[in-house]
Amino acid sequence: MKNIIITFYVLLLTTVLNAQNIYVKAMSATYKKQFYSLSYQLKNHGYNSVVVYNGTLYDMFVGPFQTKKQARKALYSINTNPNAELFIVSSHGTFQALHEPTAQEKNTQQKLEASHIHKDYFLALAIGMTKMDIATDNISGNMVLNSDIDDSGTTFGIEGGLYLNDAIFTTLNYHYQSLSDVNLNNIYMTLNYHFLRDYALSPYIGVLGGYSALSWSTYPIDSIDSDSLGGAFMGGVQLGSDLRINQTLSLYLNYQYILLNHETSLVNDTGEKKITHQSQNNLYIGIKVSF
Repeated sequence: MKNIIITFYVLLLTTVLNAQNIYVKAMSATYKKQFYSLSYQLKNHGYNSVVVYNGTLYDMFVGPFQTKKQARKALYSINTNPNAELFIVSSHGTFQALHEPTAQEKNTQQKLEASHIHKDYFLALAIGMTKMDIATDNISGNMVLNSDIDDSGTTFGIEGGLYLNDAIFTTLNYHYQSLSDVNLNNIYMTLNYHFLRDYALSPYIGVLGGYSALSWSTYPIDSIDSDSLGGAFMGGVQLGSDLRINQTLSLYLNYQYILLNHETSLVNDTGEKKITHQSQNNLYIGIKVSF
């Protein structure tokens, strides 16, 4: 019995002495703030992480794990790379690789790290509401409109975007806006500055300019000589925020204030009137796909 107890303690001591604090290298990045979102996601899944500067880049390590088996098992929850390099903390307090990774392992790790780099292009779809500022001026006579001019409606849009650098991006947009009496087709470009792009929630602000075409679907009078189509240059500002779901998909909320100055002249046998769609406030919600 004594020999069994001694053997048990020897095995226990051997296991403890052989246990190592093993870490998994998750990714590398130029700036430390690029890890904030990933660190938060890892913490929500029960993993601790540490960021270390290697003299050139910042490395993120996930752990510690007591055995290689535990570390390998955790990899399947962290990413799809079961061959990621494992590290231990050396006596000097630095991270030291457990083995020299093969060329295939290095290639896989590089692909993993590249997947965390910001993507330069995106496509977006949006739906929202528009509210217009409309002025009605009586030029001559005493014309009575058949109905009140509608000032609110729905809007649908598509846009393609390009990041010029980590913070500045430009887009080409098309938006269709439908009110009960008019429809608008807006084609324009934007130039924007993105704040805190490395965070899951990242606001931006920008300017826009382009062309707007207005057409009447329900005319306000029984016209003798009136305009039914109109075009105008447009310009404005916008602000919004992205909510990143993953490296490919994001939700976004966007507000725009746009100056239009669409003028419509109404003429019949009772007089003449001018209607001006002066500006609009748009609020969108949409989804972006980055690539």
